[in-house]
Amino acid sequence: MASNTVNKETRAQAQGKPGNAAAILFNVATEIDLLREPLKTLAFSAATLAREPDSGELRHTVAEAWTRVRSIIERHSDKGDQALLAEAASHPGFHSQAVERIRARVHRARDLVRDLTGVSLETGGDQQVAETARTLHNLTIVLDDIISAEEGDLLPALRRLLYSREKHKGS
Repeated sequence: MASNTVNKETRAQAQGKPGNAAAILFNVATEIDLLREPLKTLAFSAATLAREPDSGELRHTVAEAWTRVRSIIERHSDKGDQALLAEAASHPGFHSQAVERIRARVHRARDLVRDLTGVSLETGGDQQVAETARTLHNLTIVLDDIISAEEGDLLPALRRLLYSREKHKGS
């Protein structure tokens, strides 16, 4: 996994240099790692809750998972996506179509999060909870698509650029 390959050199380059490519790589990869488990929990439990909206235990599990995921994606979207996409777009060699696809997914995720604002999984009626659970499940799919695109396209390309810059500096 790309996020697991952030090595000590990248971490060292990132420290104390917010806004540079190494810091962006480190921050995004770290946040992706933090998001993995709660996102899996949310995906599974939301899909189950959509079919069993009367389960108090599932409502509680989904509410907790959503709270964790929401806090991570709010932090990530505030600093990670904007910085990552801006860095990617500023280099020739990045496919603008890939950046635009990710931007569209990020906007879709934000729309889904906005739809979830003010909804209570713990006190809502069964129909509302089932609908909310389906929205949460859709959000997990969109977030997984964003993560896949970041790990598969943008992060490796940024790493290559970063290391080619470092190589040229050392020459």
